[in-house]
Amino acid sequence: MPFSLGTGYRLGMKTKTEPLTHATVDFDDAEQAEELESQVQRRAGVLARRAVKRLQDQGILDSQGRRVKRKLPADMRDNSECGL
Repeated sequence: MPFSLGTGYRLGMKTKTEPLTHATVDFDDAEQAEELESQVQRRAGVLARRAVKRLQDQGILDSQGRRVKRKLPADMRDNSECGL
């Protein structure tokens, strides 16, 4: 199921309310193609921010977006003599 790419687009003075999709956009119309790209970029930003928030909530990224480094427990290190 495809996701929504936005709230619609403006074409001159008319406003279409349905979002553009790769199936419905007329790529010969530069304005529609640019609006589709704009919608895709906005959606990508939303998804990226959601992913960063999820990783921060899991403690993998800090508030600056940097990976939180943690040392492995002794039994998980390469030189460990622990076996299964």
